Amino acid sequence: RVSEKAFENSNIEEIIIPENYTVIESAAFRGSKNLKKAVFENSMAAVYNDTFRNCTSLNEVILPETLRIINDNAFLGCAALKEIVIPNNVMRFGKNIADKNCILYVSTETAANYAEQNGYEYVYAVKSAE
Repeated sequence: RVSEKAFENSNIEEIIIPENYTVIESAAFRGSKNLKKAVFENSMAAVYNDTFRNCTSLNEVILPETLRIINDNAFLGCAALKEIVIPNNVMRFGKNIADKNCILYVSTETAANYAEQNGYEYVYAVKSAE
């Protein structure tokens, strides 16, 4: 578990969340303006509210297939983030998971419906994150 606000406003540039972490709590990396890349290994189940909010340099996110929940504002304010590949197992989405100019790559009807109902451009296909 990465605790709430653990790295808020930090100067880190890249993170790799190891396999034994299953949750990133609210605002864990919020406002970390130098963060460019976030990689999640396969055990993460949820990304909570505001986790990466206002990480303005974040331009690459690799989410694991184990992810089931992306909560409110998880990637909102990440101006450099232009696309997110939504894993197949994500079944619950919060409000405003990212900026509206971020393209969502989806491969399930649930994710496509979320994107459409919330005004996101999306591609209904499988796109490799690597």
